[in-house]
Amino acid sequence: MDEVEMHDSSATNEPLPLELLDTVRIAQCEHGLKHSEFRAYRIYCTRKLHRLYKCTGMTHKTGPKGKFRRRPIVASDVHDVRVLQVPLLAAERAWAYAMDIKNEMEQSNAPYKRRHMVKRLSRAHVHAKELASLVAARSLDTRSTVEADAYLHWIAGSMYLEKGNNWEVALEKLSHAHCVLEELSKVSNYNQLVSIRYLLDRIEPAIRFCEYELTRAGVQFTTPRGGDAMDAATASKFRELSKQVGGTGDRADGADEVRWNGESYPVTEGRCKNKVQVAAGLVADLEVQAANGGDNDNVDELIQMHDRVVNAYADARGAVRSALQLSSITNHQQAQLTALGRAIHGVELEWTIKRNAALAKIMEDRLQGFLMRKLPGSAFNRAKDGKDKLARPEGLVRTYENLAANVTTLSDLAAESGGTQGERLMDICSAKLEHFRAYRCYFIAHKYLSSAKYAEAHGLFGRCLKRCTAAAKLVEESTEMDMDTKSEISALTDKANAFAAVCIAEYRAAQLEQSQTAADAIDKVSLADQPPSSAEHMMVNSLGSWKSFADASSVRISGIPPALPYIPARPIVLDGAIVGIEPPVLAHRVIEEPSSNTSVVSRIFGWS
Repeated sequence: MDEVEMHDSSATNEPLPLELLDTVRIAQCEHGLKHSEFRAYRIYCTRKLHRLYKCTGMTHKTGPKGKFRRRPIVASDVHDVRVLQVPLLAAERAWAYAMDIKNEMEQSNAPYKRRHMVKRLSRAHVHAKELASLVAARSLDTRSTVEADAYLHWIAGSMYLEKGNNWEVALEKLSHAHCVLEELSKVSNYNQLVSIRYLLDRIEPAIRFCEYELTRAGVQFTTPRGGDAMDAATASKFRELSKQVGGTGDRADGADEVRWNGESYPVTEGRCKNKVQVAAGLVADLEVQAANGGDNDNVDELIQMHDRVVNAYADARGAVRSALQLSSITNHQQAQLTALGRAIHGVELEWTIKRNAALAKIMEDRLQGFLMRKLPGSAFNRAKDGKDKLARPEGLVRTYENLAANVTTLSDLAAESGGTQGERLMDICSAKLEHFRAYRCYFIAHKYLSSAKYAEAHGLFGRCLKRCTAAAKLVEESTEMDMDTKSEISALTDKANAFAAVCIAEYRAAQLEQSQTAADAIDKVSLADQPPSSAEHMMVNSLGSWKSFADASSVRISGIPPALPYIPARPIVLDGAIVGIEPPVLAHRVIEEPSSNTSVVSRIFGWS
């Protein structure tokens, strides 16, 4: 069973990086909560606590008569981050026990189970309060203090929520945790945002349920938002944390807006903002990787980073769709979220096009090995370049089909946005579409050329040249296209012309070869000096022989088609003169029978 990574610090005055939210998220995801198995997670917490007690020396004592005496944890005992994980794991164990009882209540809603669940949540609240006091007394870094405060208010809000008798206090506690996490996300990198979003996904439904219960009870309330839910001490901690993060450069780029197609779209919804921040952090890493020469060092890693950026923007678009499904948004907010979703979709498509274009460039470089291998007498050695996979024209055809589909979708999105910027983007998409279609024709022609279908390949190279001409015309009309696109179209035109000439040369060489082969075959045709029949060398004719029936180089079983055997049969007589023979009259030789008119007496006495 994997354990959460521990940090050790022997010096008392040395800061201890608790990383509370990361520890909770990793432990929950790896030990059962990914499938809502709270019992498995509770068992893991119990075993982990036993290991922590032993390795930190925080074992409990036994009093008189064998009575258990719990050893309290004081600030002077916190010499290792694992000591702080003891109250954290204890709170997690109690919370998991309560959630396990809550799942059992769906089967049998017994009153004692609800009381047991509330007691377990109260115990989790006690341990969370102990953790927060130890973190404050130990004077850990500011981030650990803020995370412990958010965790404490989340546990307290969950406890009041399950009690069901004080919805206002539950809403206050949960709103405080939500606002603290929202502010914490502004000074976090994209790795820390994952853990923050994990806890926010548990807090937001609880806040909506509290608001529903208060509305149902007719209570007037106001949900605190932003800095209104934090006290002055917490706000000062955030200002200090912002200064620390600003000095180290670890802060993620502000994602208060999304820029697409020359326009800015504000991001006001909290979950969307977190998703956009994750995507912005990944984009920054990708730009750093590309600036450090990542294209040449590890191309597979570069493609994977592109995939992560595309997936991050897809998650942000999903968050916008989820926000649009809420019934509490106004018409203005709905229109704003719709425009934001369109902008995020456009940015996602642009990064998808960049990813596929980078993949096509890599595959085109690898295609050179495939083309060299096809050349007769080529000295290309695949083992020498074994780390690079050889690309085939079929793979590039599929890649450029995907690029054409992406550009078409982006053009439709630009048509929906409208305006001058939308028309400009549509013109750019039209030029790119012709460009990608020209590449598609080019690689389809290579497929036919490798299959020795020279006429079809020549026709497709010609179509590629026509599409290059159309793409070059559209690029000249557009003022936004860069010089790299023009140079790519020019290079593609030169290559298509060269390979079209190769097709003609190969076709002519194939014709000459066929003519030479036919001439050689005709020269061998002669009525004299015929080679002996090979029937006697067939295996079917030598079944009774103990010697080899033929040479190893000319082994044949039977002739194709096999020889027809002779079958003995009776002769067929056809006499045409039998028709003219007249048979003799033999009527006088026929014996006449007695008449049937004689009487019975005559027949008895023989009278005639």
